[in-house]
Amino acid sequence: MSTFVPLFHRTWFRATLVCSVLAAAGVGGAYAAFYRYSDFEHLQQLAAESMTGNARKITFDTQVERELLPRPTVILKNVTLSETDGRTPAVTVKEARVGVAWTSLLGNWTVEKLVLNDLATVITREDDGKWNFADLLDSQNKRQVSFNRIILNNGNILLQAFGRRIQLNNLTYQQTPQNQTGIPYAFSADASNPEWQELKLKAQGHMNTSAGGFRFPDFVMQFEGDENGRHFSGSLVSNVGFKEGHFVAKDNKLVVRTDRLTGHADVNIDNIVGENKYLLLNNINSVFTGSLNTNNRLNGTLVSRQAKLDVNQLASDELTINLSSKTADSDNLNFTAITAANWHIQNGLNLPKFQLSTRQDRPNGLPRFLSDWTGSLKVVNEKNWQAQAQGHFDKHPVALAFEREHNTINGAVQLAKIDFANYMDGVEQNIDNPYPEWLTGALVANVDLDVGAMSIPTLEVYNIKTKLRATSKEIRLEPFSADLYGGHTEGMLMLNNQQPVQYVMKQKASGVQVRPMMQDLFRNGTIAGKGDVELSFTTTGANRQELTESLSGSLNMNVKDGSWYGINIRELMKAAAASDGTGVLKLTSTDGGTPFDTFEFKSKIDNGVSKHSSNSHFTSPLVGMAAKGETNLYSGRMSEDINLLSNNGKDTLPLRITGTMDNPAISLNYQKITSGLKTPEEKKNAVTEAIKKQWDWMREQGKK
Repeated sequence: MSTFVPLFHRTWFRATLVCSVLAAAGVGGAYAAFYRYSDFEHLQQLAAESMTGNARKITFDTQVERELLPRPTVILKNVTLSETDGRTPAVTVKEARVGVAWTSLLGNWTVEKLVLNDLATVITREDDGKWNFADLLDSQNKRQVSFNRIILNNGNILLQAFGRRIQLNNLTYQQTPQNQTGIPYAFSADASNPEWQELKLKAQGHMNTSAGGFRFPDFVMQFEGDENGRHFSGSLVSNVGFKEGHFVAKDNKLVVRTDRLTGHADVNIDNIVGENKYLLLNNINSVFTGSLNTNNRLNGTLVSRQAKLDVNQLASDELTINLSSKTADSDNLNFTAITAANWHIQNGLNLPKFQLSTRQDRPNGLPRFLSDWTGSLKVVNEKNWQAQAQGHFDKHPVALAFEREHNTINGAVQLAKIDFANYMDGVEQNIDNPYPEWLTGALVANVDLDVGAMSIPTLEVYNIKTKLRATSKEIRLEPFSADLYGGHTEGMLMLNNQQPVQYVMKQKASGVQVRPMMQDLFRNGTIAGKGDVELSFTTTGANRQELTESLSGSLNMNVKDGSWYGINIRELMKAAAASDGTGVLKLTSTDGGTPFDTFEFKSKIDNGVSKHSSNSHFTSPLVGMAAKGETNLYSGRMSEDINLLSNNGKDTLPLRITGTMDNPAISLNYQKITSGLKTPEEKKNAVTEAIKKQWDWMREQGKK
């Protein structure tokens, strides 16, 4: 003790000792005060006061932990905020660390730092339009507690609003002291929903509080995720506010980018206002781009003056949609639609009256898909919908109506005229797989077709009337009737869905121009005139060669008052008369044809080869003809034996035609004329005699 006595006489020691004692007393007093204000009973009282005028309750474990430095901190375990029934948990927090300012020890509690670990809650928008925590925004009769810093770690929130459920996991939130703009905040979370595999959210901005509400004037949220293996990302900017249970968002801008369409959408909405049970969206403007495939680029806009959204439906009195589709070869297809729209969660989509116009401009062709429509559309779901429209297609009147109920589609199409010449490039591109991909499962389509006129290259077809029945197995047009080639035809057409597709055609035509018909069917027409044609074909293939080489069926023709082109019998007779006995006929001219008054042709076709017979009565010269032969319809190679018969029934001249239909080689049937003869002299005389008799008879008929 004597050691410290001299020190008491020193001023600095006495000052240090006094400060130390005062500091120790201050710390002890502060801790005692802190302990008194943070004991379980006092904290329960504070929690109850904060819920004054509200049926909710805050509870926590009786064991309370404390830390004095760096600030007085109360650590609460298993904190629960109840629902308005006072019992059911609404919010649970595994650990809450409440750091208060030192001035709080004097009785005016200021939370300097609030840390919530492992929070779980459900936020719900009720049927009456109010949120389940709206009552907490009512400031009447509540003790005001200020928060300088708030930190949330590992939050889990289920958000239920407008018929949607989104789970927010791993949520973090940080709120720092207020500045001139407001209270800065930032949060991040992982959102889960059946519609996507992953969605990460990040947001930041400032919060302004006021009596009964709060506002986020510069809310900015960024997001990115994956849905069905496709990445998407974007951002949302808004001025959001909640006051007395009402929701208002101004100057909203949403930007979305998605790999699904390799594009993006920009959506601007001036105001979103919560009105009772719905949201009112004012002045919606959207611009979007995307790609349906590598050869097609979409650009479009959507404008709506006002739309209404509630838990069950989205409605707009008027939507204007402009859509442009551009292909790699610079074709532009433009759609413009103006319609009222209503989407209901149970009743689906309803467009009670729409206006639609389309146009495709092509750099190397005439415009096409020129149309304007008015009509209606109602879609309950994928298997239940109705559509009807009328207007013009390529400047010709058109009307259609379709209805689907479960697996059955019924419809009718009336079209004044359609010109396929401007659309053949699209048909040729799809010939490898012409069967519609949407015809799957048990789906059945029944459609009545009535087309006034149809133009395809080299052919006009009129008054087409048919019933179409389509399933996943076959497409059948039966009965099928039309006016074509100057006559009328009836029958059926069918496509069988196999690999490759099988085509079946049965037609009975009367009074048709035969030559153009045969040219369209077989690329060659040597018989001209009007007649009756009955055909039955079956074929398969993905190109013209496959279709022709697998063609099987029958063809019968009966033609009157026509001409046989490509073979001029007068020239044949002259060449036969000048023959040197070898049987080869040297024609000086192959122009013109041989007129006839009757021509009958019957053919059986097997795998692209026609075996046929024909009989004809020619008028100039007056000779008959009987022929048999076969022709490869794809290569055009032919082999035909022809007998020219004098009308006296006595004289015949046998001929043989070989080569191709485009370039036939004609010769005397030397073998038939000389059958049974042995010496060269006898054979030569027989040929000369056959030619002489036929030529003399023809010359005699010519004199008459």
